[in-house]
Amino acid sequence: MDRLRSTRLRNQVVFELFDMPPLQYLRDIDRSVKHWSLELSPESHDERIRRAQDETVNHSNDQMESVIQQALLLRCQRVDVFFMIGLPQQTQESVRKTIDYCEHLFQISDARLSCFISPLGPFLDPGSRGYEDPERVGYRLFARTLEQHRWLLVQPTWERILNYETRWMTREQLVMATYEAGERLNALKLRYGRIPRRRGEQVARRIGLARALRDRLDELVDRGAIEGEEFDRLRGQVRGFSVSTVCDKRELFWRRHLLNFNLLTILRIGLAYLVEQFARLTSRTTVL
Repeated sequence: MDRLRSTRLRNQVVFELFDMPPLQYLRDIDRSVKHWSLELSPESHDERIRRAQDETVNHSNDQMESVIQQALLLRCQRVDVFFMIGLPQQTQESVRKTIDYCEHLFQISDARLSCFISPLGPFLDPGSRGYEDPERVGYRLFARTLEQHRWLLVQPTWERILNYETRWMTREQLVMATYEAGERLNALKLRYGRIPRRRGEQVARRIGLARALRDRLDELVDRGAIEGEEFDRLRGQVRGFSVSTVCDKRELFWRRHLLNFNLLTILRIGLAYLVEQFARLTSRTTVL
């Protein structure tokens, strides 16, 4: 695998797959690692959009689903599948179909699998293909210099903070697609038992409040009323919706074990250390 990165997290190994591995590779992992999880980032359900985003990507949805099902037959503790909004050739309708595909993944898996979706933001990264050659891949940039990006960061809504839009979605459409996708995916997680009822209701409430806040701020900006107590109060609330809006960030936390270590290994290392120290002490005594 030339596009695999593994991260050791306490007594777990998290494998982030940028391309689909052979199924035997997963079985080899399972024989070697007790606690392991997968993070898959297809970005879009649409294979055409995936190739527009990254020409080196060539895996199909069928291949990805085979990997997921194989992992769930083994001791894999969790499979997280990440999608993104703001890709080349992606439309609002395509984002809706991505959420439909999330439901399909829920249907062919169990509670260990969950899906996430978020906008590409706030900025296209300098050095990325979209930033360096935006016209070729269908991006329109609103900032190039450091000062222009600094100015964007002090705007009152995240729609105005975005440094790009695409040929297929304006900044406003990116925002609307994000809220709609967040609401629908949250409802699916509740329906398929991926999140507790209370947590899902909290996310739904936060999305509704974030929509209302955005609409009110936009109204004030459009009227030129960007000064005054109400505007300052509303702008101050923006920080409260900077995290855990379209999903609760706790969904991203890895499972923790009560005894999240290998006791026998620790004892073996400790014993080896004591033997080594005793040997050193004995050697010094003999020399003296």
